[in-house]
Amino acid sequence: MNKKVYLVIYVLLYNITILSAEEPLQIQDLESAPYDQAVLAGYLENKKLDEASGISGSRIHNDVLWLLNDSGNKAKIFAVGMDGSDRGTFIVEGAKNRDWEDLASFRLDNTSYLLIADTGDNDAVHKLNTLYLIKEPDVKKSIGGKKPDIKIAGKIQFVFEDGPRDCEAVAVDVARVKILLLTKRTVPPMLYELPLELNPGNKTLIAKRLTKVPTIPQPSKEELQMERRFGIHSAWPTAMDISADGRVAVVLTYKNAFMYEFNTSWAITFTQKPKHINIPLLIQSESLCFASDGRTLYLTSEKQAAPLYRIKKKK
Repeated sequence: MNKKVYLVIYVLLYNITILSAEEPLQIQDLESAPYDQAVLAGYLENKKLDEASGISGSRIHNDVLWLLNDSGNKAKIFAVGMDGSDRGTFIVEGAKNRDWEDLASFRLDNTSYLLIADTGDNDAVHKLNTLYLIKEPDVKKSIGGKKPDIKIAGKIQFVFEDGPRDCEAVAVDVARVKILLLTKRTVPPMLYELPLELNPGNKTLIAKRLTKVPTIPQPSKEELQMERRFGIHSAWPTAMDISADGRVAVVLTYKNAFMYEFNTSWAITFTQKPKHINIPLLIQSESLCFASDGRTLYLTSEKQAAPLYRIKKKK
């Protein structure tokens, strides 16, 4: 049975929206990215950080990562050391965690920001999505040992131009003042774009579709026989980040990670073959980011006491 027949079975059995009939790529079709093997940096120490679905590198401290929990949790973000140590928990005042799925950090107008993506929608029933923008807090500041609450600096509400989508991969491209969103449950995934507006007021923005992304390898014949996250769902995007200089995007799926080097536009870039980043197999890989150096990657998983991996770029 050839690749196309397997892809048809995959779609019919699991009710996935298929958007392309192109021959799917396989991992062996890609070059390896210039990254060393992942090294275990530590474990997430904070026991309340048990559904890590987003991670980003601090733009204030070179030894801090920011993380958030998935849906069903409170509106909090967590500061973590590069070894997974607990550096504090911060409440985001006025925000709601419907389904927080990714986190991005960036600097704009000499100010460091965090973007919280409330964009998860497993059943594609929520038309309106929210991106919360907050000024990155200084983890060294506290009031009587207690971390101060964070106020929302801006809120972007938006809809996808062609209807509700489940989206767990969101990144900020400061160089082009754009926000990229990559869908999870469509085959192939779809890439969308929003303008980066710190506070658009009460207007609802429209996420414009840029392109189909047929360049994330789909499950192989062998993978289709495996457990869902490592098999039929292994190609679903769960995180995305863009380097501070806007030259590289990385995408995480449940089983793999990929590096896209910017070429002309993101629409063109994501239709060209990425390079494969070798990562360890985790229980539920949903968090990947660049560290403050713009080269080193950090990776973690959902579940309590999750491992934190560091992946250094080769010199």
